[in-house]
Amino acid sequence: MAAAKSMFRPEIATCAEDVSFAKGYGAFTGELSAEMLTDSGITWTLTGHSERRVGFGFPGETSTVVGIKTKNAIDCGMSVMACIGEQLADREAGIRIKHFLPSHSFVSSEVL
Repeated sequence: MAAAKSMFRPEIATCAEDVSFAKGYGAFTGELSAEMLTDSGITWTLTGHSERRVGFGFPGETSTVVGIKTKNAIDCGMSVMACIGEQLADREAGIRIKHFLPSHSFVSSEVL
């Protein structure tokens, strides 16, 4: 990500698709902590994307996990786009609110 960021003009921010649940530095295979991202100059991240909530053949992330990831990123000075994690069928049916209230109430309780 740092290499990609270096090719952009300075006013263009680079965003991570996710941030690790773990804090600090270590062997988090396939994961980047908020500290690692900010050390690389990455100042934005997503949390709670619908694909991460559904999982990839295993149980996905809960609102609790999303809340902790969001708080970790904010504590490291990152800006966060906390996604509500709705599924396409729910969005098309116009029932996004069923995802918004539970997910964001926990995120806000972790962050505030």
